Amino acid sequence: EQGYDVKTVANTTSFDVWAIVAHGDSIWVLTDRNLRRISRTATPPRLVSLIYETPAGRPLGMRLMDVAPNGDVYVGSEEGVRRYRVGGVTEDLTATNSPLASDDVRAIAVRGPEVWVATAAGAARFSGGAWQAFGTAQGLPSDDVRALAVDPADMRLWAATPAGLAI
Repeated sequence: EQGYDVKTVANTTSFDVWAIVAHGDSIWVLTDRNLRRISRTATPPRLVSLIYETPAGRPLGMRLMDVAPNGDVYVGSEEGVRRYRVGGVTEDLTATNSPLASDDVRAIAVRGPEVWVATAAGAARFSGGAWQAFGTAQGLPSDDVRALAVDPADMRLWAATPAGLAI
């Protein structure tokens, strides 16, 4: 059996990392204070861009993310979703200004052109420029959606709830 040599990436030891996503030639890194894009093809890996940084001393508070095919980054927290669009525009989505059933975001999953968001009170899908809400009335076993997974074999979306799974 061949061994695997694990190495710390240089200049990242001060990162308090909450999420990472591989997309194209980049690794997107979400820390407690910023969102960064790192080149995964450079040797050694290097910072390509700093997408967002909080004001000094203030934690970002975001804990999960995914990247859409067009390069938009969706980051989730207990305060909703922040969408970082290609070109630098930022959009905050909450239960007040979108179909998110709750600001407590549990998971984000990109499935082709669709973005799915799981919250403590239901799920929402962004597709074709519009949002659609999902809950028990649409077939979920519970409104408390805790995790999402896209099956790469058939692109079906799986949702995990405390009352079972849904596809």
